[in-house]
Amino acid sequence: MILTTVINVHKEGLWARKAIRSAYAALEKFPPGEAEIVVVADRADEATLQVVKEATQPHSPVPLSVVPVDVGDLGRARNHGVMAARGRFVAFLDGDDVWGEDWPTLGAAQLAKECDALGCEEAVAHPFLNVDFGDNSFWWTQPDQRDDGPGGFDMSTFWNTNCWSSGAMAPRSLLQQHPYSSRTEGLGFEDWEWNARTLAAGVLHVAVPRAVVFIRKKNDGLNAQSAQKRQLAAHSPYFENRPEVWPRHKAAPYDREALRVDEAWLLPQWRAAHRIEPALWPDARNMRGLPRYRAVPAPNVASVALAIADKLQAPPTHLILAPCLVKGGADKRVVAYAEAVVRAGGKPLVLLTDREDDPSWTSNLPEGVHAINVATMLKGAGNDAGILGLARLTMRFRPVVHVVNSRTGYGLLA
Repeated sequence: MILTTVINVHKEGLWARKAIRSAYAALEKFPPGEAEIVVVADRADEATLQVVKEATQPHSPVPLSVVPVDVGDLGRARNHGVMAARGRFVAFLDGDDVWGEDWPTLGAAQLAKECDALGCEEAVAHPFLNVDFGDNSFWWTQPDQRDDGPGGFDMSTFWNTNCWSSGAMAPRSLLQQHPYSSRTEGLGFEDWEWNARTLAAGVLHVAVPRAVVFIRKKNDGLNAQSAQKRQLAAHSPYFENRPEVWPRHKAAPYDREALRVDEAWLLPQWRAAHRIEPALWPDARNMRGLPRYRAVPAPNVASVALAIADKLQAPPTHLILAPCLVKGGADKRVVAYAEAVVRAGGKPLVLLTDREDDPSWTSNLPEGVHAINVATMLKGAGNDAGILGLARLTMRFRPVVHVVNSRTGYGLLA
């Protein structure tokens, strides 16, 4: 079997019918017996389960099975779908999204080609175009990892945001080797973490030309909630090295010119999607009027986190953020707290965040306390990048964080 489509459902209701219909329409382009649908129902409500039952087409050449699970987590639910899959490749479709009808066949064909060229099952395919609709409408293209030309893929972008959506396609063996993480401990975006982790493992991520997925945006959706809470992807080895360290697989050729948005291939798929979801109105003027989202590279985020990590004498157990160490700047409180941590056997790190001078007061810190003045570094990086860099540092070493009158520290904890 070539492809298994895993559809996660929870409380999508009637939207699940549209996702399943779009999967059937796309997968019936495969030869009989070469595609299947696995619906993972994670604590799904009765309305959604009924919709899934009614949407099932028993006479279709594409079989559909339902896997009920009780994990309450999108990443772990996807892993259950992978365990139930029979295809060489697995594609993910959220239970309220709609596929462009050419994406699965194009994606499977290119993924097979890339894996054969690499000589291993270590490539991931992403549809080139995403059109987001619903509560927030825009479009955005997904990069090919090999594209280092103007406007191409900047590896530092992953320090700030995810470059690829969750609707990817990958070899089943790769997904078994690299399962999704769960959204635990306040961390979000399990697909962001998975993308970063597989990049660090040397997996090739490619964009599939002429492939589009329509993504429903909801103001109360899981990703929207994660963004509102300023959640980041969990730590992975990707965030322990400078972006330029990771390979680009330049030896694997690709056609950069093919990665273009063209109405000739887009509008027919948009019209087909409109027959399933009328909210998708297939009009060229509508497409031109939609705003485009662009992921922004974040070299300063990486530079802050890694520059501080390079200066560490040992992984810190406690991180103390203070503006400076001068009289009247809560200096005695910082010294007292650092002494207490040392007495308890900890390894405190004091980061001075606000004053660019380096006062001799650091000599008052007890032996075993490492202090670094990062004010100049943070100022050069910019406030947001500096805070994100500190966030990445704390996610890597997981110290207890103590803020003493540091504006940057309060921004980190906000």
